[in-house]
Amino acid sequence: MPDIDQKNGIDMANIASINGQDVASGGAYDPVAGTGTYTETVPTTGLIRIGGVSKSNPPETYVIGDDIIGFPNGTDTIRNIGSDVDGYYNVVKENLPAGMGTPTIVDFGQYVSWIIDSAGKLWRVGATLYGGNSANAGTDSTNYEWRQVTGVGDSDTGWTNVSVGQTLTLLINSGKLYGIGANTYGGFGNGTTTTSYNSFLQIGIDTDWVSVHVDNYNSYAIKGSSNVLYAAGRNNNGKNGNSATSGNQTTFTAVTATNLVSATNNNFTFVTSSINNVLAIQSGRAFFWGDASSSFEAFGSNLTGDQTVPVQSGKVSGALQTDWSRGCVSDRYSLLINTSGELYHGGSGAYYVALDGTQTDHQDGDHVQTGTDTDWQDVKIQRNYSFSTHGLARKNNQIIYAGLNYYGRIADTTASFTSTPTVIMQTVSSNDSWGVSSSNNSENTKFVFAYAT
Repeated sequence: MPDIDQKNGIDMANIASINGQDVASGGAYDPVAGTGTYTETVPTTGLIRIGGVSKSNPPETYVIGDDIIGFPNGTDTIRNIGSDVDGYYNVVKENLPAGMGTPTIVDFGQYVSWIIDSAGKLWRVGATLYGGNSANAGTDSTNYEWRQVTGVGDSDTGWTNVSVGQTLTLLINSGKLYGIGANTYGGFGNGTTTTSYNSFLQIGIDTDWVSVHVDNYNSYAIKGSSNVLYAAGRNNNGKNGNSATSGNQTTFTAVTATNLVSATNNNFTFVTSSINNVLAIQSGRAFFWGDASSSFEAFGSNLTGDQTVPVQSGKVSGALQTDWSRGCVSDRYSLLINTSGELYHGGSGAYYVALDGTQTDHQDGDHVQTGTDTDWQDVKIQRNYSFSTHGLARKNNQIIYAGLNYYGRIADTTASFTSTPTVIMQTVSSNDSWGVSSSNNSENTKFVFAYAT
């Protein structure tokens, strides 16, 4: 038998390169013996990148065949994905699912995850009961692969917003509001606590819903040409902003208070929440309500205890600011970003949550700037549990982490804390296509990010 001098049609004696990498005969990489050094060329466009950090030892990676990373059904819908060889949490699967455009909105929940792409298509993965794959999204007995939602709303390409909590998802299609999952506390805002498992339910008949935000127990939505903010769900800690601290508000009700700008509830541009409190931005002003915590003064402005109606905060050097654009809030601290891209911290600084490399508290009534950078884009906090031990932000199109470092799974370090803000994912797209989630228990906090290059 003659010597084999070809492999897959390649003349091995005269091979010059593999995937653009120079390979000289007898050089560093021998493609026949498989010895030497060879670095795979990974595509840089048309991908979904997924990574995460968690109290999980060892970290896990879940891959379904040649498709993108999927998420198992049940409480481990969000799985931790370990870092690659360069120390960053940056796992890449080959291509977007067939038919998916560039993801523009990504949201991860405990049981189901969602993507809205650039064509306005809606995609989901996870537990069918709470909105995951089912018959109208294609056959998939494992629920592990992303499937498009079709036949819901006015148009399969009319999806504009989605937000998921632990067991409830709210979505907007062609200006109409839809819900799926549990409705234990009236988070659908339709006057009931009746669940809608396995199927989408239209909420009311209005066609001018703009955006939604959901946490474990409450829902918030902005509606109409005047951008009015509405709330529904559990009244604990005054989270609906209506002065009540018990029972459920099962109907979407406008958030109104005489201390809002011009005593109206118009011009809301942003709303977010954690398990016990809420941050909303109206005309550049930051309003907080819910549990301000007597120990940590998370809202700034020396506010403590339950604030049952919106109260303005966000002072810098004693003056309330009117240029806030985004932020996050927990039981211990809040972070605010202004229109100049500057980041400010208020409340407890424990666990390095201020992203400034220190544990300095800012509880004197002001939010204090973190460094001098002007390229902060977004900040997030896990929604399913309020025990806040970390800071997460998008800055200069990178994901930044600081805080409690369970098992040293941040950038391959073994330190108990990551004090210096650390890049854990690079080259994040500039749109809002990254998500963060956690389990419902602070001892198993997990974060997942997804985005398209």
